[in-house]
Amino acid sequence: MGFYKLSILGEAAVGKTALIGRLTTNKFARNYTLTVGTDVKTYTFKEVRYSLWDLGGQVKFDMMRGTFLRGSKIVFIVFDLSRPNIGRERIPYYKQVIEKNASPETIFILYNKSDLLGKKQDVKGEIETTQQLLKKHFGKEFTHFVVSAKKGEGVLDPFESLSTMFQ
Repeated sequence: MGFYKLSILGEAAVGKTALIGRLTTNKFARNYTLTVGTDVKTYTFKEVRYSLWDLGGQVKFDMMRGTFLRGSKIVFIVFDLSRPNIGRERIPYYKQVIEKNASPETIFILYNKSDLLGKKQDVKGEIETTQQLLKKHFGKEFTHFVVSAKKGEGVLDPFESLSTMFQ
């Protein structure tokens, strides 16, 4: 059985804590709770254990975020599909803090809150725009997943991919 530190980055209120709650308890907390600094939970998927580090998304936690990232083998960067511009301006910061403090084997991009989207929203276009910005700053493309922590849709998909990588 492997054990990996997985850090989850993203702006405030993109659903990082909700994703972890869905994974660890299979429940969705309707009330928003601010993560102060970091919160750590353990999650097992297909005999692989993950230490899930929920890193607070507020700018005031930027100074300590690097410390919490150290030792991360996996990083998820979470964006909110219902507010597509939120977080894009922070991509250069994410690159800097990851490169300075962690050497992840894998970085996945999660587009959360798919349940809030109307039929008219151009989800594909928004994802392509963000993916292009990520490629511009990181110099490579990342695997991405569209998820809904509220409905539980797609939340296991990143772990399915990880399970094939870490066999």
